[in-house]
Amino acid sequence: NSQYYLMGYHPSDSRRDGRFRKIAVRVRRPGVTVVARDGYTRPGPEDKEGGPATRAVAGTSPAVRELLDRPWAQPGLTLGVTAAVGAYGQGLLTSLYAQEVLGYTPAQFGLMTAVVPVTAVLASVLSQRLVTRHGFGIVAAVSMTAMAVGCGLLTQLSASGSFAADLLPGLLVLGPGLGAATVAASIAAVAGVADRESGLASGISNTSFQIG
Repeated sequence: NSQYYLMGYHPSDSRRDGRFRKIAVRVRRPGVTVVARDGYTRPGPEDKEGGPATRAVAGTSPAVRELLDRPWAQPGLTLGVTAAVGAYGQGLLTSLYAQEVLGYTPAQFGLMTAVVPVTAVLASVLSQRLVTRHGFGIVAAVSMTAMAVGCGLLTQLSASGSFAADLLPGLLVLGPGLGAATVAASIAAVAGVADRESGLASGISNTSFQIG
């Protein structure tokens, strides 16, 4: 059995000097994995109260910089981009192969490749528990390995192939990898984020997936 807690931090010091303040999170309970950012940037005197922070280096707001500086932010975004490349890329190529080479109709192709979303959903449910129990890194590595193997199998498609012999093995491996990678990237995007910043963190994660 596993469980996790989300905690927020509201500083008592309300000075607006734009300085970076360090945060250290410690727990007394043994066997607990802590995923937290190492600090935050206080608003500057030019930032409006209750409004968006002014633009900073390279046009990035302090709020976005804080989110990207968290321990798992950049690995999570990288995982999201990589997963999207595999998902969208294989979808286009397998669709062309099934319809142009095997002669399937779009409806037939959609039904036969339903194995991908079905296995992805099952893997996403399981990966939520695995991430909280074993951490982001292990799930990310396993999911990326599964996606790489699945894409590798799909590179062996032949002009005289069939769905069962050529497409199905790769899709059965790719689907679970995609589901686990998506969940791991989403959890990494919001880990250690305050409630008021969770929407921004989720938006950045979704943007990375769309870029891929």
